[in-house]
Amino acid sequence: SGKRFYGVRHDGDRVYYLDKNGSDVISVDSILSNFPFMVSVFGILVCVIFIIAPKKINIGLMVLYFLFIMYETILYRISHKPTMNMELFWSYKQFFSNEGLRIEILNNIWLFVPYSLGLLKTIRRKKIVIVLLLLPLIIEIAQYVLGIGLAELDDLVSNGLGELIG
Repeated sequence: SGKRFYGVRHDGDRVYYLDKNGSDVISVDSILSNFPFMVSVFGILVCVIFIIAPKKINIGLMVLYFLFIMYETILYRISHKPTMNMELFWSYKQFFSNEGLRIEILNNIWLFVPYSLGLLKTIRRKKIVIVLLLLPLIIEIAQYVLGIGLAELDDLVSNGLGELIG
């Protein structure tokens, strides 16, 4: 995951993150790692709330969802040598043969579906295109500059697809 846990315990196909005492940590990461379909469930739930909630609630939810995106993509990751993959569609070529990449692609798409729907519900449409295009690009640049995660074009494609769906 790259986030700051004190260890990992494997139980079959499941991965459990450990705290400094060696106990399992119940976190967003452990839930999403062990139950990847929860990204879709969470995304659908957030989209429904954006659709039915009044604008004031949507603004607050948008702030929380933005912080969630920052947590998942930038915050609490361990720094390493900056890495970048500029080969377009390298992960998509392995979509059907590599379950890990398939889940990662789908999660990157779903991460941005509620984000764009929330923006449509809270900001005037003219400004949305700029905001939609900037966040994934800023995230990938930050991942490279800070040496956290892998900065790659495929993430931009997946995030953009999620934005279009939203």
